Amino acid sequence: MPDWPFPWGAATARVGSVGKKRSLMHARLSRRPTYRSPRIWKTATAALRQIGLVGASIEDASGNPTAPIYPFELAVERVRAAVEAARSLDFPFTLCARAETFLHGRSDLSDTLRRLQAYADVGADVLYAPGLTTRQQIIAVVQAVAPKPVSVLVGIAGLQLSLVGLAEIGVRRVSLGS
Repeated sequence: MPDWPFPWGAATARVGSVGKKRSLMHARLSRRPTYRSPRIWKTATAALRQIGLVGASIEDASGNPTAPIYPFELAVERVRAAVEAARSLDFPFTLCARAETFLHGRSDLSDTLRRLQAYADVGADVLYAPGLTTRQQIIAVVQAVAPKPVSVLVGIAGLQLSLVGLAEIGVRRVSLGS
């Protein structure tokens, strides 16, 4: 989990200490390529469920500054593996697939839409493209993946829509952090 400055065991222990205080939690999982394996996802999601997590996000950001976004085929393969693992669990698990192109300087809406549509097609429960700022961009995403729910990053510079305005255009979930 590259966002956390400690190894997996310590990360799950930390999440577990918070999870005991909450009934439902959602986590953003690793960018590591090993997470494209259904076996790894099944092990990870089952372990995280034991500490209180009932949802996770998988992103197409690679963590590599020279190639910050996974190639399309690999990104879809990773989402497919995560969906397969989530569906094999014996409890409801919500998987959010993230197209992080806008966060990494790739402001090509058609590429973002193509990725989100593919993630929806392989079974992601929620679709998210953090970094969108215009009404037109957000409407395009909502329409492209309907009837799947869309999440939008609020509090980002340039976003001029209120929560009510987002709901009016079909957004069903918001995030306070990327």
